[in-house]
Amino acid sequence: MSVFRYRTKSVALRITEEEYEMIRKKMQLAGINTFSIYARKMLIDGLIVEVNDKAFDDVAMQISRIGNNINQVVRRINKDDHYDKEDGELLRKKLEEIWQLLRSIRLVRP
Repeated sequence: MSVFRYRTKSVALRITEEEYEMIRKKMQLAGINTFSIYARKMLIDGLIVEVNDKAFDDVAMQISRIGNNINQVVRRINKDDHYDKEDGELLRKKLEEIWQLLRSIRLVRP
C-alpha cells in the first residue's frame, strides 16, 4: 500500500518569499529535501534536532582538560594540606570556563 493512499487530508499554507527561503535553509540543515516530510515532522513533533557531534566532541575535550587542571589543584591542596586564595581563584575560573562551554553548546545553531 502506498504512503499516499492513507494520507487523505491536504493542508495549504501561504508564506512570504523570505519565509520560504528560511524554511528551505532549515530543511537543508536537517537533511530533508521534501517539504511535506519536513512540514509533517515539524507540525507533529514541534522541532527537528540536528546534533553537531564535532562541536560536542570539542567541548567535551576542553572540559576534560579543565577537569585535569582542577584535579592537579586539588592534589596539590591535599598534598600540602593548604588552600590559598590563588587555588580558590583558579578553581573558580576553571568552573566558569566549564559553564561557558556548556552554554556554547546550547547556543550553537547549525
